[in-house]
Amino acid sequence: MKTLYFNINTGANERALDFFTAKEPRRNKDGSKHASDKSVEEQQEAFLKDAALSPLTGKILVLHCLSTISDNLYYYDGKEIDILYSFWTDYAVHERFVTHNGNSFDWPFIIRRSLMLGIEVPMFPYDRFKHSEVHVDLAEVWNFGWVKAETCISLRHLCRAMGVDAGLKDTNPEISENFEWEYEHNRERTMQYAADEVRVLRELDLK
Repeated sequence: MKTLYFNINTGANERALDFFTAKEPRRNKDGSKHASDKSVEEQQEAFLKDAALSPLTGKILVLHCLSTISDNLYYYDGKEIDILYSFWTDYAVHERFVTHNGNSFDWPFIIRRSLMLGIEVPMFPYDRFKHSEVHVDLAEVWNFGWVKAETCISLRHLCRAMGVDAGLKDTNPEISENFEWEYEHNRERTMQYAADEVRVLRELDLK
């Protein structure tokens, strides 16, 4: 089958702070901030750190793909709207899709960002994608069903468990946790990390 392995990496979008609501910290009798409460600035910093995880406040920075049609590993970056148009073009010519945590993150993020940017989403047989041969979510295969954040095995640990030489070094968590900063400041290393993630999807799929 014509299979597409893919993974997205995201960052905060330009309108993220439109969805931020500050909670005024409590004050002590002397007017100082309550020790257990965050300042408005600290709340905003924490909000922006997590903004990449929601399609409301995040955007796709880069999308890596590996297609069995061409046997090439490639990526889309730049303007998000162009990334999404390119992805849906790829979607149309493939019959099978493989992700890690795709049902919980990648697919919902891609579809919602497409809708928010006015991109027509192809007829998407979501029920058919779940637990089927059309879409294989490797995290769900490992978990025997729906994945919650606290039960989702990391791709790095899944590779170790299955004996796949991932090339995902122990320094990689700092990239995944701060992808946007790393993407801006260490682009070559970050893009290699993202490419390795997609490469190992195929190796795991073939196990």
